[in-house]
Amino acid sequence: MQVLTFSLNGIDFGIPLEDVKSIGVETGVIQIPGAPPNIRGIMRLHGSIVPVYSLAAKFAYGDQVIENIVVVSMSGMKIGLEVGKVKQILELEQHDIIPMPEIMNATQNWFHDVASCKKELIVLVSVDNLLTQEERQKIRKLIEDSSKNERK
Repeated sequence: MQVLTFSLNGIDFGIPLEDVKSIGVETGVIQIPGAPPNIRGIMRLHGSIVPVYSLAAKFAYGDQVIENIVVVSMSGMKIGLEVGKVKQILELEQHDIIPMPEIMNATQNWFHDVASCKKELIVLVSVDNLLTQEERQKIRKLIEDSSKNERK
C-alpha cells in the first residue's frame, strides 16, 4: 500500500495514494462568507472549483502553519485538505499496519490504522470518513453556488 505522508501539529499522517489527485502549495484560497465550519474557502484547480478543508480545525489543533494542500477524491467529490507539509510517498507492507486502538475509534472513525515505519508512527487517515453527511451536503451546495456565481 502506498501512502502520501504529511505532518500536522508535529504528527505524521498518511493518506492512501489512490485517494490523492494532486498536491499543491497553499495559495489562492478565497474565503467564502457563511461557509461550513472547517472549510477555509475555495480554490480553482484545472478549471474546477475545489473546497479547501482544514484538517487542523477538524482535529482541534488550533492555528497551524499550512504549506500544502492535498486534493483528494472523497466519494466522487474533490476536496483540498490543508496540511502542514507534505513529506513523502511510502510503500507500506501489511505487517507495517496496525489497527487503531478501539478506544480511539469509539470517538471518531477517520483514523482507521497506524503504520509503524522506521520506528516512527504514521496515523492513517480514512478520507471517506473525514466528513459527516451533513458536511458533504453543505460542501456540495457551496461548490454549486460558487460555480453558478462564476458563470454570471
